[in-house]
Amino acid sequence: MNPSAVLIALLAAPMASVGAPTATEAPPPGTPIGTLAAPAPLPTGLAGCWRAEGDDPGSGEQWMAAAGGSMLGQSRTVKGGRTVFFEHMRIEQQDDGRLSFTAQPKGQAGARFDAIQAGPQEWVFENRRHDFPRRVVYELRDPQRMAARIEGLRPDGSWRVVHFPLTRTPCP
Repeated sequence: MNPSAVLIALLAAPMASVGAPTATEAPPPGTPIGTLAAPAPLPTGLAGCWRAEGDDPGSGEQWMAAAGGSMLGQSRTVKGGRTVFFEHMRIEQQDDGRLSFTAQPKGQAGARFDAIQAGPQEWVFENRRHDFPRRVVYELRDPQRMAARIEGLRPDGSWRVVHFPLTRTPCP
């Protein structure tokens, strides 16, 4: 998960993901809630390899080019020379043209998040029934930098945001 703000949906281990995460307390102002975005093209600017800023070498995300109505991605977090988290991700166009993001952390069952905002530089995916995260956000800052984040409610009801800054890097 900062290539076009590709978000890494940390479903089971919210702090064990790509990038040097930082948590903030307040929900993002003006963020739409619950309204599905109009049909949109896939976020092709995310395609490629992204290094997680502030994490060990090998940490980051990689997204395949769009094909067949989908983009496939993977993330990995390395700490102390060991992989401590990985996730398989998919962004796809549904039959009605709307986008969805599915995350499968550490081989677990996938969780689907539907787009409530779709491009051209920011994609916001939401699943209000999910515990944490409820939102996965990818923001393409420029062709070389992406800001990904996950957002949701803590058990005490406060809003939590975890940031994952990413920088484009050559693919191996």
